[in-house]
Amino acid sequence: MAGGISLGGTRVKRRGRKRRRIGVNIDTTPLVDIAFLLLTFFMFTTELTQPQAMEMKVPPSVAEVIVKDTVLFQLLVRHDDQMFYKMGKDPALALEVEDLKSLAISKNLRAPGEVITSLKVSPQAGYNSLIEIVDELNLAEVEILQRAAEARDRKFALVPLTEKDAAEIENLPH
Repeated sequence: MAGGISLGGTRVKRRGRKRRRIGVNIDTTPLVDIAFLLLTFFMFTTELTQPQAMEMKVPPSVAEVIVKDTVLFQLLVRHDDQMFYKMGKDPALALEVEDLKSLAISKNLRAPGEVITSLKVSPQAGYNSLIEIVDELNLAEVEILQRAAEARDRKFALVPLTEKDAAEIENLPH
C-alpha cells in the first residue's frame, strides 16, 4: 500500500493450527503534511535574531607619534623569516625565536612600564614565523606581569616594516 505502514497480517502457526493475525495499516501521508505545516508555521511566526553590531570608538588619526629612542624595542623580520632586534637607534642584531622571550623580559624589566615593543614584519615573511614571534611575546608578557610591580597597558604593537628598516636589515648576516 503506498504511503502506509503495515503492522501485521502474517500467519502465525500455533499448536498445529494456523491463525491469521489482523493487520493494521497506518497511512503516513497526512503525517508528512502535518509535519511540513508545523515547520512552515514555526518558520513564519518566530523572530529571527537581528545582527548585533558592536560600537567601536576609533581614536582620532594622529600624523606622527613621538617616542623616545631609549624606550623603543624593535623586532624586525626580513622576507626570509630572519629576525633582528634593535633598541632605539642602535644597529640591528640577529636574533633567534628561542631567545626572544628572555630578551623581551630583560628589556621590559630594565625600565618597567616604559618600553614599547614594535614588531615590524616584511609582507613576504611567512605567517608561521609571525605566529611564533607573537606567541613568544605573549609568553614573555606573562612573566613580565608576574615580575613587574605595576600593571601594564600595552604589550606590543604590530607596525608596518618601512623601506628604511628593510634596507637596514637586507644585507645583514644571520
